Amino acid sequence: MRFVAVKSESKQSSAMIFKTRDLLVRQRTRTINALRAHLAEFGFIAPKGLAHLGRLVSQVKAPETSLPEPVRTLCLMLIDLVRKLTEQNRVLDGEIKTRHGS
Repeated sequence: MRFVAVKSESKQSSAMIFKTRDLLVRQRTRTINALRAHLAEFGFIAPKGLAHLGRLVSQVKAPETSLPEPVRTLCLMLIDLVRKLTEQNRVLDGEIKTRHGS
């Protein structure tokens, strides 16, 4: 039988930061993909990736958009969620840098 050393609170905290960041990145990716899929049904197409999100955002926020108002409202909710997840990732990135002295 092998015994595993007990992790310190500091190591457990660091591991939790990485796992939480990974979860938030996955949630952001899923949210962006959902937004892309919903908008594709209305003819608004953009390539995959965070870099192309701005294209969809501008189409949703454009005053002359042909999107029905309920769809536009829901898309704005998803866009806001992506923004919040991105902010939370930045906070965790800063924490990681602080803990690892980079």
